[in-house]
Amino acid sequence: MQQAIWTFVLFWTIPLATGGDVRVTCVFTSDCVLPCKSMYHDIIKWYKDGTENAVHTFNNNKDHLEYQDAAFRGRTSLFTDQISQGNVSLLLRMVRVEDEGIYTCHTSSSFEDLEIIVWLDVKAPIKRVDIKFTDKEITCNTSKVYPKPIISWYEIPSLQTNITTETQKDDQGLFSLKSIFTYEQDEQSDTNRNQSVKQITIYTCSISFEDKSQTYTASLRQEKVDIYSGQDANIHCPVSRGDAGDYTITLRFGESSIILKPQLNNIPEQLAGINVHLAHDGKVTLHNLDMDKHTGTYICETFNAQSTIDVVQTSVQIISDIHNNGIAEVLGAVVVIMAIISLLIYYLWRRKGLKKKATLSDLTLLEETTGYIMKQAIWTFLLFWTIPLTTGDVTVTCVSTSDCVLPCTSPYYDIIHWYKDGKSNSVHTFYDKADHLEFQDADFKGRTSLFNNQISQGNASLLLRAIRFQDEGRYKCYSATSSVNKEQFVLLKVKVPVKWVDIKMTSEGISCSTKDVFPNPKISWYRDGSSENTFTVNTEGDKERLFSLSSALSQSVKENTTYSCAISLGDESQNYIASLRKENVEIYPGQDAAIHCPVSQENPGINITLTFGESSITLNYSQRSQPHTFRGKTFHLAHDGTVTIHNLENDKDSGTYICESLTTKSRGVVHTLLKINSANHHVGVGVGVGVGIAVSVIIVVIGIIAAIIYWIRRNNGQGVV
Repeated sequence: MQQAIWTFVLFWTIPLATGGDVRVTCVFTSDCVLPCKSMYHDIIKWYKDGTENAVHTFNNNKDHLEYQDAAFRGRTSLFTDQISQGNVSLLLRMVRVEDEGIYTCHTSSSFEDLEIIVWLDVKAPIKRVDIKFTDKEITCNTSKVYPKPIISWYEIPSLQTNITTETQKDDQGLFSLKSIFTYEQDEQSDTNRNQSVKQITIYTCSISFEDKSQTYTASLRQEKVDIYSGQDANIHCPVSRGDAGDYTITLRFGESSIILKPQLNNIPEQLAGINVHLAHDGKVTLHNLDMDKHTGTYICETFNAQSTIDVVQTSVQIISDIHNNGIAEVLGAVVVIMAIISLLIYYLWRRKGLKKKATLSDLTLLEETTGYIMKQAIWTFLLFWTIPLTTGDVTVTCVSTSDCVLPCTSPYYDIIHWYKDGKSNSVHTFYDKADHLEFQDADFKGRTSLFNNQISQGNASLLLRAIRFQDEGRYKCYSATSSVNKEQFVLLKVKVPVKWVDIKMTSEGISCSTKDVFPNPKISWYRDGSSENTFTVNTEGDKERLFSLSSALSQSVKENTTYSCAISLGDESQNYIASLRKENVEIYPGQDAAIHCPVSQENPGINITLTFGESSITLNYSQRSQPHTFRGKTFHLAHDGTVTIHNLENDKDSGTYICESLTTKSRGVVHTLLKINSANHHVGVGVGVGVGIAVSVIIVVIGIIAAIIYWIRRNNGQGVV
C-alpha cells in the first residue's frame, strides 16, 4: 500500500513542477529568445510540434546539429556559457511566420528530466497606413503585416456608403489589406459628398490585430482654398496641442516633398520653388503662389508616436488678377491707341490751322500736347516690357573633379538655403549661425560649405567640392531675415577638358584622337600652318554623356613637314593642338647627331621626352643648360629645342628617335630617323678625296713647270735672232 501511494505521488506531481506553459511573442525578421530554465542539462533538446527532427540538440557539452530540422539550419543557438547556471533557453534568429507554434524544451540528466512548453506567436507590426482620395472613393491600405488585420471605418458626418475590403497573403505569410470606401452614386448623395468632402467631412480608418495588441489609425479630410495669383495660401496640417512636438509633418506637391520640423517653425523651407513657413498651430503658409506653376493639390501628412497618421488634402485654386490677366497686352494696346489718337489729332488740327491761319501759339500748344501723350505712351511701353529683361541667371562653368564657387551676395543672411532644380532636398542650409545638413540631398553630402567668416559681409556663395557631371543644372540661393528675403539663380555648367591628344602616323596617313571630354569636341587639320579640309571624323558619346573623337588625315607623310590637329570643345572654351613631324639625319661614327624637339620659348615649363626603342628620358625645358645621359651617351638640350647626342658610334645607335613636348594645351611629336654610315665608307671617301687632291696638285705643278719652260724657250729664241 505504501509503495502504491509513493508511485501515485511521483507520477502526478512531476508535471506540476514545470510551472505551466510559457507564451512568447516575436517580431518578424528579428531575433527572439524562447525561455527555458532547468538544472538537468546533460542533454538538451528543443522540438517543435509538427516537425520530424529536432530544432536544436546539445549533449556532452557541445551542439549536435547533424539531424537538425532543415527549416532551422543556421538560425539557432544556446547560451552555452550560461548552461551550467541552468539557462537552457533557445535563441532563434530571423524569425519567420512559419516559426509560429508550440515548442518543447526537453532537458535531462542521468537520473532526472524536465519538459517545458513554449508557445511562440509571430507578429509583423503595422508600420504605416496609407489613406487617400481616388476619384469617387477613399482607399485605406497597409502591407507586410501579421497576423491577419481587421479594419474599421468612421466618418463625420455619417453618409450612405459602401465598403469593400480585400486581404491578400504573400509567399512569406504576410498580409496586405486594402479597403475601399465608396459613395452611393445617386445625385443627392453625390451633392452631399461634394459639399462635405470639401469642407467638414473627416474619414478615419482603423487597422488593428484581433488581439488588440496594436491599432493604427489614419484620418483624411479635404479642403479647398481660392486665392489670387501672387498671394499667400494657408494650408492646415492636423496638429494637436497635446502632441508637444512629438510628430513630423510631410508636405507634398506633385513629385516634390519636404519634411517640416515643429521645433523649427520659424525657419523657411522650400517646396517646388515655393517659400514655406510652419506655424505653431500646424498652419503652413505658402508664399507668393503663381497661377501656372502652383495650382493643384497639396497633401499634408502628420505622423506621431501613437501610431497615427492624419492627412489633409487641400486643393489650391489660383485665380489670375488683372496683372496676370493680360495687363501687358492691354497696356500695349493702350500705347498703340494713344499713339494713333495723338497723330490723328495733330494731323487734323494742323490741317485746320493751315486753312484758317491758326496762330503760332495754338500750333505750339497742340504739338506740346501730342508730344506729351506720345512720351507717356513710350514710357509706359518701356516700363512694362523692359522690367522682365533686367533679371537673369549667373552662369558658372566648373571643371569636373575640381572645386567650384557658386556666387551669391545678399544683405539678408540670417537664413541661407541653396537648392538645385530637380532635387527635393536642399543642397545646403544655414541658420542660427550654423550649418544644418540633416536633410541635405545625398548627392551633396560632404561636398558643400559656405564662407562662414564672410557671411556677415554679405557673401552667401556656395563652395562645391569635387564637381561631378551630374552637378550641372540650375541652383537657387535663397537668403532671408524674419521679414524679407531674396532669391538669386546660378546656372552651373560642367566641363571635362581635353587632357590628352594622341597623334600618330598610320599606314594611311596620320590619326588624331581624344576621349572622355565634354561638351562635344570639334577638330581642324593643318599642314605647315595651312588648313586641310579632306579628313574623316568620328564622334561618339557614352552613357555618362562624355564624348570621344577620332579623325584621320589620309595622305602620305612628307619629310620636314609639320602636320597639326586642333581639338576644341563645343563652347570654344578650350583649344588643344597636337603636331607631328618626320625628319632624317645621317652621320658617321664618332660624330654628334642633332635631333629637333618642338618647343616654344613661350612655354618655359614645358616637358620634353626623348624615346628610342624601349628607352626614354623626360626633361624640363629649364634643364637645357645641363649635360644628361641617355643610353650611355651624353646629350645637351639647346634653347631652340635641339637635342645634341654626342659621339654616336655604331648601328646600335641607328633608328628612329621620338622627341615629344607636352604642355596643358599642346603636344608636339617629331620622329627623326637617324642613320650612321659605316666607318669603311667614311675612310674610303677620305682616301678618294686625298688621292683626288694629290692628283690635282701634281697636275697644277706640271702645268706651272710647262709654263716656265715655254717662257724660257721663247725668251732664248728672241735673243738668238
